[in-house]
Amino acid sequence: TPAKVVSSCQPIGRVFFQVDGENAEEADLFFGGACMYYLFLENGTYTYGNQLTEGGFGFYQKIFQQAAGQGGQ
Repeated sequence: TPAKVVSSCQPIGRVFFQVDGENAEEADLFFGGACMYYLFLENGTYTYGNQLTEGGFGFYQKIFQQAAGQGGQ
């Protein structure tokens, strides 16, 4: 699904999608509140975006929860 871009959203990180060890795609991750999407980059410019699926949301939510539990280790 195309991203529903919210102008007040800021990316929380950059994600690299690899195929056979090579970077195939690069995207900024927007995660939190109304910000649940990727914006993909080509030559440093946003070219398209996709909403996170429920599975994608759960994936990142689990990673962030695990990271928060690692505090100080």
